[in-house]
Amino acid sequence: YGSTLPREFVSVYAAKLAGRTYAFGADGSEGVRMYDMTKAATFTSPCLDESPASNCGVFLRRISNATFVREVSGTGNLLSISGPRGVEIWNVSNPSAPDLRGTFGPSDIAYGQAMWSDGNGTPYLGAIDNTGILRIYNASCASTGSCSGIAPLSSVSTTSTGYFTVSASKSGATPFIYIGMVGLCGIDGQAEWLFDVSDPSAPREIAPVRGIANG
Repeated sequence: YGSTLPREFVSVYAAKLAGRTYAFGADGSEGVRMYDMTKAATFTSPCLDESPASNCGVFLRRISNATFVREVSGTGNLLSISGPRGVEIWNVSNPSAPDLRGTFGPSDIAYGQAMWSDGNGTPYLGAIDNTGILRIYNASCASTGSCSGIAPLSSVSTTSTGYFTVSASKSGATPFIYIGMVGLCGIDGQAEWLFDVSDPSAPREIAPVRGIANG
């Protein structure tokens, strides 16, 4: 499901909301496209849905006017979108009316970001900029209302600069943040990082330093 032209999504997030499954795709241009995958699963033959129109009822809408969206992530009813002014967090508990709750991070582009929740359901956001600084935020305000001027719980420097990707995962109950450098060759020194974020105010790096030789 996409447009009549080939489309490559650079990042996709999926969530079940009110009993239906939705997919959110970022293609590196403007905003994020929202699709009803429960509807898609009802088709027995291909149906082309062309943005901005919807022929099949699968493509629903664009979310955000942010340009150059690199990554989309989320946890529960919250969707995070990285753009040129930090990371927008949207509450999508009502899929028919996504609600922008606030923007996190510095004013420059968040080159990578990911969300996760702890055992109590508290949502967190980890975002990195092109200077290699990872900032972690408590995003609880986006669940209950609007957010503004939220300071990070912690900041960690990777001592590298460039393009990054960020992902969140869990091993049992332990949450982790992975950071990797993107599309660069001949890196001297560390090119990826893994942090235990059980305590978001004090991320603990557990990745060994590994270098990639020039040549």
